[in-house]
Amino acid sequence: MGADKATSSLFSQLTKITSPSVTSRLKGAHTKLKAFLQVSTGNLFNVVRNIENLIKNEINNHTITLAKHRDRPPHNVREPEFDDILYKVTPQCLRHLKAQLKLAKSPNYQPICSGAWTAVYGLPYCHTLYRQLHRSATSVLKIQLTEIHEH
Repeated sequence: MGADKATSSLFSQLTKITSPSVTSRLKGAHTKLKAFLQVSTGNLFNVVRNIENLIKNEINNHTITLAKHRDRPPHNVREPEFDDILYKVTPQCLRHLKAQLKLAKSPNYQPICSGAWTAVYGLPYCHTLYRQLHRSATSVLKIQLTEIHEH
């Protein structure tokens, strides 16, 4: 009975990990790691050190890329709603938010919602923005960094 419970617990943990978005990231990381290591023979200590160097390089590259993107946001995404987040998120994030904000302000607003937008992008979707706009005393909504998932 205990083994069945442990197997069940492990299976439920693995199914959480193997969602399509996580699986594709794992495959990409595996491919990058194989290319970086190049050879599967050698000292285990060297392999661990090489993996550590790869991770450090990836973090540095990611940090530099984010800094470049955040440093100069494009003019087409400069909205009053984005004043608090303009230099804190990527231009791609701002473009997605601008599209959702446009839908929320649209006279043809559709209240039907599946919730998939927030699950996929980690951003507030038009329904959330619509509710916030109509609760606000002004017509300008301020989107906060806390509303955006860090991924």
